[in-house]
Amino acid sequence: MKSQNHKSKVTANFYDVSYSGYGVGTADSSQEVYAWNAFPGEQAEVELFSQRQPLKGTAIKILKPSIHRIDSEEGHFFVSAPWQVIDYKYEVELKRRMFEKIWQEQVGLIPEFSFVKQLANCSLDEGWWYYRNTMEFNVMDGEEGLQLALLFRGRQKLMSIKESKLVYPVINKTVWQVLEDLKAKKIRADKIKQIIVRANRKDEVMAGVYSFDNKLIYSTGPEFLEEKIGGLKFRFGLNYFWQPNITLFEQALMTIKKYVQNESVIDMYSGVGVIGLSLASSAKEVWLIEKSKDATKQAQENMALNNIKNAAALSLLAEEALKYITPDKTVVFDPPRSGLDNKIIGKILQVKPKKIIYLSCKPYTQCLDIKNLLDDYKISHTSLYNFFPRTPHLESLIVLEKM
Repeated sequence: MKSQNHKSKVTANFYDVSYSGYGVGTADSSQEVYAWNAFPGEQAEVELFSQRQPLKGTAIKILKPSIHRIDSEEGHFFVSAPWQVIDYKYEVELKRRMFEKIWQEQVGLIPEFSFVKQLANCSLDEGWWYYRNTMEFNVMDGEEGLQLALLFRGRQKLMSIKESKLVYPVINKTVWQVLEDLKAKKIRADKIKQIIVRANRKDEVMAGVYSFDNKLIYSTGPEFLEEKIGGLKFRFGLNYFWQPNITLFEQALMTIKKYVQNESVIDMYSGVGVIGLSLASSAKEVWLIEKSKDATKQAQENMALNNIKNAAALSLLAEEALKYITPDKTVVFDPPRSGLDNKIIGKILQVKPKKIIYLSCKPYTQCLDIKNLLDDYKISHTSLYNFFPRTPHLESLIVLEKM
């Protein structure tokens, strides 16, 4: 049926969650429906934003709620943390099931895995807020001028927000200061692509405002921040990847380090060098491979900052660095969500490096990549990390050893 504003709606019963975190259900018409804000066991009215198969939308009225549904902490939870409307234990359970489903459907086996707790002093019931050190905000016009906003998932539409409970409090404070400065400078919303704000655990903060042609049109704070991770100091800026949940990332680093003892290591997609340089104390030598020249330069500076002598940082596309993947190497991957390039998979199958350590923010593409390697490698370790509580995102670490 259609509402008065002509947006299509369907009623659906939900029985699962998708790899990306949609609720999966069936409409009265027997059509499959994917919806945000819908969970197994619920019946909901869904406003559609895509009528391609499967139908996609957002549940706007919960007709039969799950026993795990709770009140949201944020009025804008659709655009920030859509899983905050379920209790935290259930969030973890759904992520376990999501990981198992990926492996069962794609590979036909489920590796034995552990789900790493957040902190020793944080119970599963508490969940997590204020864990992100980085946030990208959008801007829109409002009644009082510029307003902070975030993008609806799956849609080219913005929603006004006041703050985010996902980020360090100093980030919320800083972004409003930036917004006031932009108002004073009479910079319009249609000139602003995004505001990026980053902070460290000392509450030092930097921010930059970018135009749609990716030019920096405003900045505040220092050019670089510094964070201490595992006894090392790392400097980072606004323009390249930085792990948003440092506290939990440190736990993943500790696990990775156990599998790198007096070995030659290739750290692909190395960014500013946090993983590779953290392994240098236990490895024989480390090669950092990163396509961004700016990030590579920062990795070299981080190397000097920590007086690390057994590492080198090279600015190369991952597929251009194939010659560094050799049978005697341990290769560490922390790739973008799209996973590994086919040329890299081919090189691994050709030379068969002794060990592969694969950290991923998208278990689905990680599974597809590893599936290609299981004739030659065995899985010796799997752990899951909830780097992004209150969202459907999951981090997974898998270690492969040559058979």
